[in-house]
Amino acid sequence: MAVLGWDVSKAVALLSEHSACPQPRAENRAYPGCARFAYFAGVWACRLSCVFAASRPLRGAQMVLPGMPALTIRGGALYLAADLAVRCRSRIALRNASLSETPMRTPSTRAADVVRQWFIVDATDMPLGRLATEVATILMGKHRALYTPHTDTGDGVVVVNAAKVKLSGQKLDKKLAYRHSGFPGGIRSETYRSLIERRPDFAIEKAVKGMLPKSSLGRGMLTKLKVYADANHPHAAQQPQSIDLRARFPQQQAEAAAVKAQPAKAV
Repeated sequence: MAVLGWDVSKAVALLSEHSACPQPRAENRAYPGCARFAYFAGVWACRLSCVFAASRPLRGAQMVLPGMPALTIRGGALYLAADLAVRCRSRIALRNASLSETPMRTPSTRAADVVRQWFIVDATDMPLGRLATEVATILMGKHRALYTPHTDTGDGVVVVNAAKVKLSGQKLDKKLAYRHSGFPGGIRSETYRSLIERRPDFAIEKAVKGMLPKSSLGRGMLTKLKVYADANHPHAAQQPQSIDLRARFPQQQAEAAAVKAQPAKAV
């Protein structure tokens, strides 16, 4: 399009010669609506600049731009219009390049796609809290790459030798387990030493339940937990895989070995 001896290609060449338009960066991407608006704004700016440059009273006027010599109104207006056109063109090119790339999608696992496994855990000399955190992680499925918060992607866990679980410090005698009958004044409490002797499976289930989601999803996860006081369990048909959770805590193993190596104190 030629106007008063100037065309768009000459204006773009003038712009590239003085390199007033910075290189486009990744963060300058525009949405399709913004790019369309900028394109039509550039077209109208070019038209208005041509009308402005054709006005007779301003034919001899000068325009000063940063880093540029003095230009006439005609050259300066076309320079600004070409600057806007090049910027819009770079934004549209970046937008097309971003749309052509294959976007990364976060997978959302469905319950029907989950293939569950079963694991067996030996609770002998395992701290109750550490055992509960590892079991809750497996029940929720956080150990798997396909973990999805709103779907039960966890596996089943069989805990054996629950009667041999231990509590650090003086928690056996000072830590209390509470229950309530539902009637006024019906609160009851007992020490964990008494609870583990009476119902060792309930002590582990109570600790694991507190680490699961407080919803129907968490209650469904808890049904995959099977706890037994001794080494016998009726889940051989599930072919549970044995895992040693103590191997994840080498510092704890070293401390336990040091305590066992100490000679017994005389009473």
